[in-house]
Amino acid sequence: MDYLKIALSERAMFLTTCAVCAKALDDDVEAQRRCEPCGARYCGEECEREGRDHDCDAIVRAGGAEAAYVSRTSADAVAEAIASCAEETAGKACYICLEVEDDEGHACVRGCACRGEAGFAHLSCLARNAQTTVDRIPPSHVAIIKTMFDIDLLMGIYGKWGTCGLCHQDFTENVRLALGWALCGNQPVS
Repeated sequence: MDYLKIALSERAMFLTTCAVCAKALDDDVEAQRRCEPCGARYCGEECEREGRDHDCDAIVRAGGAEAAYVSRTSADAVAEAIASCAEETAGKACYICLEVEDDEGHACVRGCACRGEAGFAHLSCLARNAQTTVDRIPPSHVAIIKTMFDIDLLMGIYGKWGTCGLCHQDFTENVRLALGWALCGNQPVS
């Protein structure tokens, strides 16, 4: 299963589905139920009641329901990726920044085919490295490809997000998923 493609496809989740049950929302914006403070959308009265327990302040601080969801999911994916690599990467330095811990105090991961002392990196360093590569592509080219919805071309552009820069092999699912969520939110992993 390609977790990067899943993360890309889930990007518009709250824009088109109920925040509670994920049911597709009608196109009629006036008929939709919405949380006034934060803008979370619901398919009906029952989901609106169930959704009242969410933290509107956190959603507003994050920049909306979509951004809050991506931030929460990304943080969970980062924690899971680091935990899954913890034994193998304990005390290892990142090949990108040469530090043992990143600015947030996170350890390295290695979810690729590298062996020996190669391939240890912080998720935040991998994300910055991949974003730098993507930023070099002219925006007009990326916009054209995105409008064509050609996932293979997009994966070519965003390939650095899912493959190791040293061994050129795909990252394992936990590391790939964490980087996919960073791409989804187009924000550094923290």
